[in-house]
Amino acid sequence: MKRSFFIVLGYMLLLQLVMPLLVLIPFTLLQLVQQGQVDRMALLQQVQVPAHLMTGLVTIGLSWWYENRHGRAGSWCLFPGWKVLAGALLSMAAVIVLLEPLLKVLGLSGMPEGNLRPVFSSVAGILAMGVTGPVAEELVFRKHVMDSLDSYKSPALSIVFSALLFAVVHGNLSQAVPAFLLGILFGWLYFRTGSILLVSVLHIVNNMATIILTLTIGTQVELIPDSVHGGLQLAAYLAVFLLLAASVCSIRKHTRTDR
Repeated sequence: MKRSFFIVLGYMLLLQLVMPLLVLIPFTLLQLVQQGQVDRMALLQQVQVPAHLMTGLVTIGLSWWYENRHGRAGSWCLFPGWKVLAGALLSMAAVIVLLEPLLKVLGLSGMPEGNLRPVFSSVAGILAMGVTGPVAEELVFRKHVMDSLDSYKSPALSIVFSALLFAVVHGNLSQAVPAFLLGILFGWLYFRTGSILLVSVLHIVNNMATIILTLTIGTQVELIPDSVHGGLQLAAYLAVFLLLAASVCSIRKHTRTDR
């Protein structure tokens, strides 16, 4: 378990300290040359996207180097099949819908805090938050953390623990609650399939959907609005829950049980 903490700590230091400092140097020099002074607020905004992008790329690169060194890089391309992918996408969609009433009860929005439109408006921002970031997080929290807990021989422990760490690093409840529940789903899928490709695709789809909503609407969308009659709303949530259960059963049927 100590290894899991060190893995996450290393990733967070890379994300919050090392890469921002490395990116800060050239941006500071550029500002001094162009403006003759340093605008701290503008500098912090300029550094955010490159730091996230570089963190994702470095994490992916280091993970590839480590896995290739141990002869496991080929497992990155493991694809569990289209039926499992379809079931996984439906499962994720169902969890997101079922999160809605939970977040309402907790008084949370479920949307990222702060104005992220400027971040998502650039190609680098979309790449960092929608592609490299999700892949890096899946490598850290699913592959490396869960694999490091194999010695405990407890799939439930590794799934819940990785999801908990994944939630904690998000830093606020509005994102931590969805991150924890989606982390449970992603962890279970990784345990069943051994496919980091599958969970990375799901994470990318989820983040890209958030980016698109932020750029087009800017606010959270009610998937099942409160304006719907109480009985119909309850029936809709029940139908979504049954869809989740059916998707999980389908995934179990089409995946290995010897993991």
